[in-house]
This record gives sequence, structure tokens and C-alpha cells, in this order.
Amino acid sequence: MARNLSQDALNKIAQRLGNEPVTIIEVDWTGNGTPISYADRTVGPIPGRILEVGSLDNVINVSGNADSQQLSITLDDTDGSIKTVLDTHDVHQRDVRVFQYFDGLDLSDKFLLFRGKISSPVVWSEGDRTVSFDILSQIEDAEIGFSPEEGQFDSIPEDLIGRAWPMCFGTCVHVEGVPLNEPAVGTLATGVGIIDFLLPYRLFAINRILSHINENITNWLDTNGFWSISEVAESGDEQLKKQLEGFLANRDRFEQQRLETLEVLADQARTIVANVVVSDGHSSFTADAQFTTFRVFGGEEFPRGTITLEINGAKFTGAFLGVTDEFSVQSVEHPRKGEPLVAPRADGTTFPGGPFGFSRFVPNGNITGDTAGYFFADAGAQVRLATPEPQRFVASITPGMVKRVKAFIQSAGRRFLIDVPEDFYTVSTEQYGSITATIVTLNDALSKRTDLNWDDQIFISFKGTIGPNTVNILEYLIEQNTDFSTDTASFNAVRARLANYPSHFALTQRKQILQALEEIAFQARCAIVLKDNTFYLRYLPAEPTPAGTITEADIEAGTFELSHTTTEDLVTKLVARWRATGAQEEDNKVILRHNVKKYGTKERVFDFYIYNKLDMVLKSATFWLIRYANTWKKVRFSTPLTKLNLETFDAVTLDFNSPYVANSDVLALIEKADYNSDSRSIDFECWTPVKAGEMEPYDFAYPADVSQELRFPTPVEEEEEFDGGTGIGRDATGALPIRYDLRRGVRVDYDGNSDPFGFEAARRTTSDRGAPKPSDTGDKDPGEPVIGSAVTYDERLPGMETPVFDNVGFYQVAEPALLDIATTKIIDSRDLGGDGDNMTTLSTFFAEISGGQLKMGADATIVDAEDRKVQGRFDFKYDEDTEQFGAGTAFLQEEGE
Repeated sequence: MARNLSQDALNKIAQRLGNEPVTIIEVDWTGNGTPISYADRTVGPIPGRILEVGSLDNVINVSGNADSQQLSITLDDTDGSIKTVLDTHDVHQRDVRVFQYFDGLDLSDKFLLFRGKISSPVVWSEGDRTVSFDILSQIEDAEIGFSPEEGQFDSIPEDLIGRAWPMCFGTCVHVEGVPLNEPAVGTLATGVGIIDFLLPYRLFAINRILSHINENITNWLDTNGFWSISEVAESGDEQLKKQLEGFLANRDRFEQQRLETLEVLADQARTIVANVVVSDGHSSFTADAQFTTFRVFGGEEFPRGTITLEINGAKFTGAFLGVTDEFSVQSVEHPRKGEPLVAPRADGTTFPGGPFGFSRFVPNGNITGDTAGYFFADAGAQVRLATPEPQRFVASITPGMVKRVKAFIQSAGRRFLIDVPEDFYTVSTEQYGSITATIVTLNDALSKRTDLNWDDQIFISFKGTIGPNTVNILEYLIEQNTDFSTDTASFNAVRARLANYPSHFALTQRKQILQALEEIAFQARCAIVLKDNTFYLRYLPAEPTPAGTITEADIEAGTFELSHTTTEDLVTKLVARWRATGAQEEDNKVILRHNVKKYGTKERVFDFYIYNKLDMVLKSATFWLIRYANTWKKVRFSTPLTKLNLETFDAVTLDFNSPYVANSDVLALIEKADYNSDSRSIDFECWTPVKAGEMEPYDFAYPADVSQELRFPTPVEEEEEFDGGTGIGRDATGALPIRYDLRRGVRVDYDGNSDPFGFEAARRTTSDRGAPKPSDTGDKDPGEPVIGSAVTYDERLPGMETPVFDNVGFYQVAEPALLDIATTKIIDSRDLGGDGDNMTTLSTFFAEISGGQLKMGADATIVDAEDRKVQGRFDFKYDEDTEQFGAGTAFLQEEGE
């Protein structure tokens, strides 16, 4: 990144013949792209109005990769022209460029020293007629990404204000989708009930049985010549009284059943909020609603107009009144309404051939069918919409495709992340002005499903088209969020270096662009700096190519100083936080220690969010542990303007005859380069890869290309016990129980080399000593995260439950019941003759029982089963030849033939 100077400029600097350098600045006061030039003395058309130029403070931090430049300027404003601009324009953040020029050169040979923007304080002095201001090289604090309040939306839910939409790079595993809407959920403020909708049918069945019983009693009274029940009691006929008592007992029993059923229906109706009308075609039941509304806490979140609410499986159709939480009910539906239930009915037999040709139903006193049960939801019950509520989630605003969708289910007090079946959702790309978002739309809220105890939040695995090479990601962010360019050469060089260390992550927070670039570069062991509107990238583990050489002859006498990095910057305990997936409830951690014995415990926590694989985190964290846990030598010196082509972040070879820093030449990194316009010199401060107390560069200061056989910590460091911590357990050994971490999603498998950096083989992935091989040599591509096959709940149907079997045993052999055909009266409840004379004894048909046989009487009456009009006695004749009875009419017909 050495400063580009023309040959004429270099020659003028080299001559050092007393030529006074001229400082020229260009200020774009109004932002119209036409800057006004000023110089510290008049040069051609440029007026000499620069009164004072501070030292150009140009500083970087090699460990933190930050870069900043600052310059103070004072201009003469005797003519008031600048004041006029200040009266009509806000000049903050306007572009300024600072050039160096030498007499005798063409103005086109002036070379750029510094580019920045006007920063506060901007001061106009009436007494001095001057304007002074600072110039900073910092990039504008533009936020990356998008959150809805930045757009022009009519209304934005409160929870979406300030919430960034994900930006996915590489293959992101389980990114938390940003919900654009949420299912309406309320709480019932008062209890509400629904009657058992099958219970009225039981009432209808009881009424039918009672009707039949009353009809039989009336017929019985008529048959036995009674006008009323009281006459039977007065008749003195005990047998008739007992018969009547049986009729009345049945009637009382079913009357009691009727009253109990009505009582239950009346009690259930106390809590209903909609009128009930039930009919079976013969009878009907009506219950008026005691209430027509109920309150729902949170009802204001529900849609207005006619909707259907679901409360514990029951459905209530109606509408909220205005903007209140009072719900007016139009109709209700019992939660068991859709089940294959059988309405209660009176059991019995239907006989054909009743009076007037109608069939006749004779109940047997049993009622068959189901009951639905009374429904009641207590106050505090959850209220939701019964209709589907499509749920929309933002997956990413960077391009790519959704690979899988997961959500948590609750079971036995634990949470399990399982796949959401693909038929539950759709994926679309939607445009919001300049924002293109990938949207996952669920058909309905998952929590409304009854198959599993789902959470509504979904987690999306997304394969982005940007990345996974970290350089591609940095280029994308720079292009999308700044007007600056990138240095092709440095970016391409680092791109090749990072091929084996892919980044798979989602940015879910809005960061300042410079902050995001520095964080990402840091995690990838890189440094990114902005110079003259161009970003440069450097891979810090690689030894840089020197931009020049500094010898003792180049250093102005008496300016050389040897110092060290500050104690305040030491980190001997580095805690690296990282996550394998976005669904983790807690961060994973890598804890590394080094030089604790030498410097004590100095802890610092770093977030390595760009990596979702332990190997990458350990690789990067170990590099930074080496940089932070050691004290490094630094040098300060001044040179004449002959070294003006060197600037911050350039590497220089310190070629000293004396071993000021080390026993040999040292490749140092320029951290600070102050151009001092008063002394016409440059003040340098450089970092060296030589540790304090040593005279040779440390092997792992630039570890990328060292031998892969070299191990960290070094044998000397292990011997001095500078490796790891100093606690009582630093030498603890043994085997810990193997267990599977209960936190879901703490590991992601890759489809490439299972041990890309050789850490597993060295058994050092969890040790606090760090990665055993800091070198990049021999490292392999780990591949990409494996999304894997879907893991869904088991949809197999269950087998039959074991039934409750009856006890096996002998049936009791009962004695036969005796029936006297001469005295036992029988009745035909059908009364098919229609004359009420439907009671008799069996002896009217059977003559006797003798010889162990039941014998029919010859005078038995026969009736036609079809029209019941033709009836009479059977004509029996005895045939002496066959010694059998036969039909007499048939005998006569035979004789006639």
C-alpha cells in the first residue's frame, strides 16, 4: 500500500536542495463535486490561505486492524467567503483531500497525502477571521442491513422496529426467521359453556318410551274393563294390581329419567352464549342463551368483523364489538361435533301391519347412542383463531435458497428441534422496494396444531450465494454499503489464503459498516484498512512483502527508540464464543491460556460469529492468542521526506548494523506514520515480530508458512510452563464420562475432510493450550455444512390396544322357568286386531301337555297374516290309514276327485 508518487516528485524529494514543500488542500464545501483549492502559499491559481496544518496523525493497530488518520487545518477567511458558505450549508462530512507539492513541479505531479471528511469542531473566528476544522479519514457511519423502520411502511409492529432482517452468507444452519406477523392469542376473561348437543336426543327417546308405556296402560285398562287406575286399586284383584304396579313403576322410572335429563340440560344452559334448537323431526328442544358475549383479554389483537374463535377445541363464531375486547357470539360448535357420534334413540322392534297399514314400533326400554359431554372453558383458557393464520418469516435479504425449516417441540419438559414437513410451508421471494427478501410462509401457526406441542418460531437452513470465502463476503458488504472501491490485488491474494477457512454465518444485527468489516476481518485473521477511498486487505499470519528498507542512515540522529507493546493490551486468557447453529440457547466456548505464569490472568472475550465449526474457531483464536499474550518489541524513529512513499500498514525491513532489535534484519510493520509539516520529517512507529527479552523473530508471529511440524506452544514455553494456565489442575489427567450435550445444535457436520487442520489427531480441540499447528501448511478444505436428511416425527399409526378381556369361567346352569299354559296370561302389546282384546292364556291354542309333549287344540283359531280378515278354526280330520291328522278340506277335495 505504499504511497504512489510520480518520478518527478521523488526526484524533488531526493534533491533536498532547500525547496520548500507546499501543502495543498481541496475542500468540497457544498458537496456539489467542485472543490475549492487552498495552499500554504500561493501556487499558480491556488491562493495561499492555509495558515496552519497540524501533524498528519496516521495510525494503525496491527493487532486490532483499525486504521485512522486525522489532520487539523486553519484557513484564512479575511474576505468572508468561507463564512458565506457556512451560513447556507452544513459542511460536516464534506470531502477534503490533502496534497504535497514542490516548487518547480507541474501541479499534476502533486501527490495525495490524505483523504478524509470535515469533522467537528468547525470554528469561525470573527476576531481572527479564520476557519479551523479537523479532517478525519473515518468512513461514514452507515449501518449495514435493513430493519423495517428504515423503510416507508404505513404501519410497523412494535416488535419489528429495529429488528434486523438476516443477511445469510455461505450455508447458514438454523437461522432464526424474523416473524412478520404473529398468531392472534388471547385469554378468556370469563367461563363459557356449550350443552351436550346429543343430550336432547336422549330426552326425545325417553319421551317416546313414556308415550308407549302410557299407551299400554290405557289399552290394559280398557281390556280389563277399568276406566281409571284408581278403579284397579279398588277392584281387589291382586294379580291385576300387581300388573298395573309394573306398568306404573316403568313409567315412574322413565319420568325420573326425563326430569334428570331436563335438569342437566337446564344447568348446562346457564353458561351458554348462543340459543340452542334441536329437533329429531318429531320433537324439539330449545334453550335460550343466558349471555350473548364474553370478554377476551388481548382481544384487540384479533381481526375485526365476523371471525371464528377456538377455545379448547370449541368454536365460537361472532365479532368483537368495535375496538373492545368484548366478543359477540352468533353461533357455537361443540369440540366433538365432527366426531362419528350416534345420537341417542329408543331401542326396540318395528313390526309391520299396524292399524291403517302403518308399522308399529315397540321399544324394549333401552336407550342406545352416545353422549358428547358438556363443554366448559374456564376463565384463563387460551383463545385463538379457528381459521388458518399464514405465518410469514424473513429468511434472508441476501440471495440464496431455503434448504430446510425446523422448529422446536416440547416433550417431557425438554425441547427437541425437528423438521417442519415441507407441505406445512412455502418459500417465495418478495420485493420491498430495494430490499429483496426470501420469505417462508407457514400455512398456519405451528402452535395451533394438535399433533405435537410445537413452538411458533422457526429456524431456517439457508444456502447463500455470497460466500463462503470471507473475502467475497467483505467485497459484498463494501459494494452494498459504501461508495469505496477495493484493492483487487490484496483482496485476491487474501481470497486464496482463506480458501480452506470458509465462513458460514448470518448477520442478525445492524452494525456500522466499518465495525462489521473489522469484526469479520479480525475473525478471519485479517486486517482491512481504508486508504484514499480504497479498502486494502492483508492476511496477518502471512509474512508481508516489504515496501522498503530502513537503515541507520535513513534515521534522523537521536530519534531512534526501542519500546514494547503495552501491558494493558495483554490477553493471557482468551475466551472465544461461537455458535454452530442459530437455534442454540447458549454460546459454545473455546478458552485458551498462554503466558499466565508470566503475566497473570488477563481475560478478554471475543465473538467468533462467522464460524460454525470448532476447528476454524480454534485456528483463529490461537493466532490471536499468540499476538495478544506476548509482549512485542516496537521501534520509533524519524526520517526525512525521502520515506514519504511509506505509509501505515506497509512492511519495512529494518536493516541495522547494530543489533538494536534482533541479531539479524527484522521485517517490521508500520503502525504509525505522522507527517510533520513543520520539521519536514516523518515520525514512524513500527511493530516487530520479536518478543521482549529475545533477539530472534518468533516463529509463530507470522505462522502461515512455517513448517507444519512446528508445534505450539514451543518446547521452551512448555518447559517454562508458559503453556496453559497455572491452576491446581493444569496437570490433571484421566477420562471424563462421555455424554451427549443436552443443548441442541452445538455441532454441525461438514461434508469435507473430518479433521482439516489435524487438531483431532493431536487431541487438542478442547485444551486451553490452543491449536497445536498454527501453520496453514497442510490444511485442507473442510467442505460445507451438511444439512442432512429431514428429521420428522413418526407418522406410523399405532397398533391395537390390549383390550380388557372377560374372566374365563363356567356359565351358571339355571333351572328352567315354569309356565302354566292354563293360568298364565299373555298379552300382545301390538294389539294388531285393534279391538283391545289382546290378553289370554296359552290354553286357547294349546290343548294340553301330556306324554312330555305340548299338544295343539283342534279348535285353535287361524288368522291370515296378510289382510287379517280371513280367520277361523282349523278343520282337522283323522286319517285312519296313516293314523295322522290332516286338513279336512284337503280330504274332501281328494274324495271329490
